[in-house]
Amino acid sequence: MFSLGLASLSAVLKEKGHLTDLLATDRIVRSRIDRRLGSFAPDLVGVTSTTDQFPLARKLIAYISGTVRVPIVLGGIHPTVCPEESIALPGVTAVCIGEGEGAIQDIVERLRNGGNLETVSNLWVRRPDGSIARNEVRPLIEDLDTLPFPDRDLFEYRRILRNRGCGLEVMASRGCPFPCSFCANHKLREIYRGKGKFVRYRSARNVIEEINGQIHRFPEVGSVTFHDDTFNLNQDYLREFCEIYARAVGLPFRCNVRAELLDEEAVSWLKRANCSVVWIGVEAGSDYIRNQLLCKGIRKDHLLRAFELARNAGIKTRPFNMIGSPGETKEHIFETIRLNQRLAPDELPEPTIFRPYPGTFLHQYCSQRGWISNRATQGYCDSSILDQPSISARELDYLQQVFPYEARQIRMLPLFKVLAFLRARKAYASLPDGLKKVLRIPLNFLRRSTGRHAWRPRADP
Repeated sequence: MFSLGLASLSAVLKEKGHLTDLLATDRIVRSRIDRRLGSFAPDLVGVTSTTDQFPLARKLIAYISGTVRVPIVLGGIHPTVCPEESIALPGVTAVCIGEGEGAIQDIVERLRNGGNLETVSNLWVRRPDGSIARNEVRPLIEDLDTLPFPDRDLFEYRRILRNRGCGLEVMASRGCPFPCSFCANHKLREIYRGKGKFVRYRSARNVIEEINGQIHRFPEVGSVTFHDDTFNLNQDYLREFCEIYARAVGLPFRCNVRAELLDEEAVSWLKRANCSVVWIGVEAGSDYIRNQLLCKGIRKDHLLRAFELARNAGIKTRPFNMIGSPGETKEHIFETIRLNQRLAPDELPEPTIFRPYPGTFLHQYCSQRGWISNRATQGYCDSSILDQPSISARELDYLQQVFPYEARQIRMLPLFKVLAFLRARKAYASLPDGLKKVLRIPLNFLRRSTGRHAWRPRADP
């Protein structure tokens, strides 16, 4: 996959004349790591990690630190919100907190000039005596146009374009102002309090220049995906951007939008610019779960109106649903299913399972109640790690499988429920891979056949 964060770090280093290389891995393969370290011979190793990747990062750093004698800096969202845990890893020289473009340039300059890293802003550094230098973060990058375009040469980008199906991946802004309790944005705002404006935009022309430059390099680009948290947050920016994009690019694009900010005017701008799909955070059908617990601040009528506006304009919709929130019950989840029936999204409404990520309000909420187990997962599409009294992890596995097909009310739903029930059993995990593939055939058939067609909104009962 393509990481805009790593691509940006590589771009600022190359702009200063440094060389970069990338090892993307989801497991420890010693021969592969040794070949890459031997061929590139780095003077600095950087490792990026989310919370789900942290166990792998620990193993990777332990192996690399025993193989080469160079500084190892750990960055990413998990070290940013959990710096104490991160700096304690054996083999870590420093932890980078927050935006890394300025820090990475200071790090390589210090190393090149024979200095140490103990006073570099954004870094927590382990001193030779074992103590920790905890430096403040530097101000946020206010003018994003000053950054070079992300370095796609760092990746096997043509293969990514061919296999991932997201088209050209771009961000026009940084930061999110909303207080969702399952997101770490509030923690980032706390870290950067007094350090500049948290929500920032690139100029529309700067974004268009990047897109057209990459289309020239990769003619196979057929669409664009914007990964901004909320693409329709600033209405003036949205109007200006859509007007320029329609004239200068015109490729179909996807973006995240917030339901209560989507009105007829905004939809008309998106449509004229050739927006093909909008992604909308629904999360839960229950007003209590969605607004009191998750702090979304979005009413049900906002969601219904947003999906209707997009549908009437011919823009496809994809809902983001989440099940297994703290205190959520089976009845709450079926309320979400019924809401999706009324929303009638064009893309299959596949739910993720809630994860209490560090740095979020809900992590503290679940931790205080002793609900967080030690079960390991690889992301929020895997089983729940909560042991909460309202619903079990096994029930959530089953409901995650059934959810999209209940929402579509397909005729073969009874058969699918049986298959989903079998998949949710512990015994399924011990089956041979070949037998699992056989059991997945009817599931994949149902997924393909129900994913081709939209359906009419369901009326209120």
